[in-house]
Amino acid sequence: MAEENMQKYYDQLDQATTLLKKSLGTSYLDALSENLTNIADGHVFVENGAPDEETVSRLEKIYAELRQLRLTPAQLKQAITVNIIKDQKVDNSEVNKLMTPDMIGLIASLIAFEILHSEGKNELNLIDPTVGTGNFLIEFIQQLQQAGDFKINAAAIDNDDGLVALSKSFSEV
Repeated sequence: MAEENMQKYYDQLDQATTLLKKSLGTSYLDALSENLTNIADGHVFVENGAPDEETVSRLEKIYAELRQLRLTPAQLKQAITVNIIKDQKVDNSEVNKLMTPDMIGLIASLIAFEILHSEGKNELNLIDPTVGTGNFLIEFIQQLQQAGDFKINAAAIDNDDGLVALSKSFSEV
């Protein structure tokens, strides 16, 4: 059932992203980021009449269906990750814009855990200066929080505004 719901989430988010991409005349990446922000905020953002009322109505229906799926945070991350991978195909992303694999975040969090644990620290301030899609930072934080009770203050920057917006919205959902 969990895999079915993750597939449904992916399909519905892909449908919403394709719909918003067409309505706004934007890239899949920007439409995906906008959808994730809308989902996190609980409403469809409309600026200067875009998207139109019909699109807003269709998006609200899709968002309601997404909320009904009730995925765990890990399942939600996996479903969204597949949408980000689709973006990389649809928009023909440059190689330096590809997603960092989860395993890299896991390994980095294990190393950080050992260092923090050996020094008796439970607070961490970190910055990801090339956040990209945000997958590395999100995975690192999730894994470190699962390993122990850490207070993490994180910041992210990138030279691509679209990727910064995606990483922000990805982290909020």
